[in-house]
Amino acid sequence: MSKFIIVKEAPEELSKGCFIIKAPNFMDEIEESSKKRPQSKQLTPNYLRAVIGVIGAKYADENFSALTSVNVSPYRGVPCPDNASVQDALFKIFKSSYPQMIDNYVEYHIKKRPFGTKLIYFLGDFTQTGKFTAQGIDEIKMKDVDVYLGKDKKKTVGRPAITDEEATKNSENMV
Repeated sequence: MSKFIIVKEAPEELSKGCFIIKAPNFMDEIEESSKKRPQSKQLTPNYLRAVIGVIGAKYADENFSALTSVNVSPYRGVPCPDNASVQDALFKIFKSSYPQMIDNYVEYHIKKRPFGTKLIYFLGDFTQTGKFTAQGIDEIKMKDVDVYLGKDKKKTVGRPAITDEEATKNSENMV
């Protein structure tokens, strides 16, 4: 069964059975729609709907529509000199009109993880982890990662219920 951990930075070298899910971003979809980007470096409803349509085709269900599910009209004429500003506008649009898109992003990547993944490093924040628990994936703390991956042995805490002498004495009495 897989577990996840929220981290600020992914480890440089992944162990076997580990996978990284980056914080939600739509840069790939923005790049894919770059030919439709207006020359004026200002957002237009047609461009936003084109990008949102690409995002919706990848992450949303068949009931999602770039025309009716989101309201892009408040963003007409907003300056967008680079892809980061387009992404910021998209996050604002999804936050106000279609907040489940972020959950859909996380769920998509959870379902596309490689078979046999034991640990998922998630680079987002805690508010975006609802789909992990919905998929039956529990959170693990950083101190328990090495034990979970089998790199360290679990440390025993406290003293045993019976001593070794009592155990041998009990085993002799049973014979």
